[in-house]
Amino acid sequence: MELDASRSFRIGGIATAGVTPGNFFSGSIDEVALFDEVLSLEDIQELINLGIEEALKLTPVEAKGKLATTWGCIRSPNVSIGK
Repeated sequence: MELDASRSFRIGGIATAGVTPGNFFSGSIDEVALFDEVLSLEDIQELINLGIEEALKLTPVEAKGKLATTWGCIRSPNVSIGK
């Protein structure tokens, strides 16, 4: 299945043609990955067992000062990420 660039891509909610987006996930999503191929059951199990960083050989980035972290702190002032 190919993504249609003229349509929205959503993580954490559902939108169907002609319907306002809804059914949003009410929590935090920690790790997100988008693949350009179908994953096998073994691929998915490896991601679950090892985590995205190790399974995909990714180097973690420092969260402090990044937009998502800053925005999260603005939206939740009781959360502190590093000093």
